[in-house]
This record gives sequence, C-alpha cells and structure tokens, in this order.
Amino acid sequence: MAVNITKHFGMRYIERIKQIKDKNERKVYYTKNQEKITEDANKMLEMSEFVWMGQLGDNITRKFFINGNIILVADTDETALITLYKTDYGFPEKANRAVAKELLEKLYELKIDLEQAQEEAGEQVDKVDLEIENIEAELKSLRSQTSLLEIKKKAKTEERKGIMSMTKFVKEEVDKTAKLLCNSIEYRADVKEFEAGK
Repeated sequence: MAVNITKHFGMRYIERIKQIKDKNERKVYYTKNQEKITEDANKMLEMSEFVWMGQLGDNITRKFFINGNIILVADTDETALITLYKTDYGFPEKANRAVAKELLEKLYELKIDLEQAQEEAGEQVDKVDLEIENIEAELKSLRSQTSLLEIKKKAKTEERKGIMSMTKFVKEEVDKTAKLLCNSIEYRADVKEFEAGK
C-alpha cells in the first residue's frame, strides 16, 4: 500500500537525503520530482523497521520507523509520512550510526523482554482472574446463604412474637382470674378504709 507524503516530508527529504540546502532549489526540486520523492519515500518505508508508536516533542501520537540511520515519522494509521531525519546524537556521522545501531540492538532485546514479561503477566493475570471468579462465586453463595438465614431469622422472630403473645394472653388470663379471686367485698371495704384513713 502506497503511503502519501506531506509537503514537509518532501522538503525534508530533499534537504536531508538529497542534500539540497538552498530553499528555492528545494522548492523547484519538489515541484519537478514530487512523484519520484513519493516513490523513494515508500521504498524507504518498505525497507524500514517499526521502532515505536508514541509522542515525542509534542502531544501527537506518531509511528517511528528506522532505515539505516534515517528515522521516518508517519501518522498512526500509516497513511502519510510526516517527516524524516538522520539519527544525530551530537557525534560525527559514523559515531551516530554506531549509537543508533547499539540502541536498536538494545531495543530488540527489550522488546523480547517485554514480550516475555507480558506472556508471564498474562499467565499470572489469568490465574488471578480465575481466583477472582472463584471468590465471586463464593460471595454469591454466601449472599444466598445470608439471605436464607435472614428469612429464617425473620420467621423465628415472628414465631417468638407468637409465643410471647401466647404467654401474654395467658398472663392476662392469670391477672384477670387472680383479680376475680382476690376482689372480694371485704377487700374493697378495706381499700375504702385505707383511702379514708389517709
């Protein structure tokens, strides 16, 4: 799939790859060779390696590719090349190439480490997810048991009220019968006497 190039990319290609430094010459070259620049850029991208997708220098996410000592920057959909530049760490070109090569090798190692770490983490996460599912099932069972116990408790509370109302009824009968038994004419006379004697 052919990728479009931005005008900025084209101008940087002319300046940094074709080594045309004069601004006017770059404009003329761009106008005359736009198709060739696009073709060359696509070949460079095809032969490049994906390095990273992220934000560098601003808050726009982009994809970064490397081809030798050239970094190509594309949009995240890889529909357009935005810019390109040589790896430059402030050393002569040969040293810059060596640094870039060493960093690329380190990146390969780190990507392998990351892949292994992600695989191990994935296994551990799967194990933890299973444990979470088991705990959730246990909680569901306990909630169900709690619900059942609440229903049983409510039934026992109602049963207790029934028992207590029976004893209350019997107590009221005891009180009523005791009052009838103790409520004699002589006792009422004594109560009147007690009240009069006050």
